[in-house]
Amino acid sequence: MLSKTKVWTVILLAASLWATGCGDTVTNQECSSSSPELCDARPLNTKVFVSPLEAIELRDQGALVLDARGLEKYTAGHLNGAVATLGGKEFQDELGLVIPDVIAITETARNLGVNNGQKIVVYGDNISSNTGRLFWTLEYLGHGEVYFVAEGFEEILTETGETASTTATTPPKGDFVVALREEIFASAEEVRQAATGEKPAILIDSRREAEWTGDEDRGDPRQGAIPSAKWYYWENVYNAETGKLRPKEELRAEFEALGLFQPDAVVIPYCQTGVRSTIIYAVFRWLGHDQVKNYDGSWAEWSRDNDLPIVDNDAPVAPE
Repeated sequence: MLSKTKVWTVILLAASLWATGCGDTVTNQECSSSSPELCDARPLNTKVFVSPLEAIELRDQGALVLDARGLEKYTAGHLNGAVATLGGKEFQDELGLVIPDVIAITETARNLGVNNGQKIVVYGDNISSNTGRLFWTLEYLGHGEVYFVAEGFEEILTETGETASTTATTPPKGDFVVALREEIFASAEEVRQAATGEKPAILIDSRREAEWTGDEDRGDPRQGAIPSAKWYYWENVYNAETGKLRPKEELRAEFEALGLFQPDAVVIPYCQTGVRSTIIYAVFRWLGHDQVKNYDGSWAEWSRDNDLPIVDNDAPVAPE
């Protein structure tokens, strides 16, 4: 039987044959579509977040800029040169998980203009979980030079003096080769092991309090939370008045006080469909944690498997 790694290699090789058969040629110093079995996920940058001014500088230096707000808002006005996206939804299936078809997600990334050796800047609305989802997805697919603008579109215009554009940008097809970064992806089985104490990990439920307690029904078969998870609402990483990320030192101190930031422990945030939890993922990366994973399936997947345990929480522990 083929190992998981070899299975992905075979799939990726099939993707490369399909792509080259359509006339696409992909080459760079790391790997190529003609030999995807040699590809590894590119090293992750440690900066994670960039300011509006830094984002414009990166764009002017040749970075690909992706707008995560959706087509309606993009059409109404966007950063000059930005490419419209669905905020990561184009890579998700009906349940919200990353589509397992590597050929399909490779094609989707390339159609957005994603290249192996080109930096990417993602931005969206103020306090935007879709921006986080697109950021995490691109890192999971193996890109290492993705940068997240924490401020929203309007704030970017204000801080940089940019004028919104209504001219759509259609990028040249990219040459990106998917090399899944499994170390930032948490499966239901891994989360189950953490929930039952079989393997140590810190689970963070980033949903609204009513979701955590099971009082809010999102249309799932079961309501509640994953056993042993601690509650931390994802929007708490932002200053409620300014919409900006809270200071690095302040956030780290808060996470440490709550027992959520332990450098040697695996940290797994989750939410409903692995979207809001990507903000916690990005912030922990920004704080220097190198063992944080997003639970892609999150509650949408967990609640549908009756073999997975749930708990009701009447009094979640949250920061003041």
